[in-house]
Amino acid sequence: MITIPHKDGKGYTNCSLLPKSKKFANLTYEEILYNQELMDGLNNTLIDSQNQLNADRTLTADEIVKNAKRL
Repeated sequence: MITIPHKDGKGYTNCSLLPKSKKFANLTYEEILYNQELMDGLNNTLIDSQNQLNADRTLTADEIVKNAKRL
């Protein structure tokens, strides 16, 4: 929970994590950033792998069509 003071200095608002953000409880800001960088790296790796698979599949399909036309 964090406390945000009002601009007039006469009170404050208590704030807590939303349910979707509970996974970040007990982590520092730096830990959250580090984890996000790891996830971004993994996502980029998965995207690269999927793109390579798509390219390989297209190449294979093109080779099959080319071989079929020769017959």
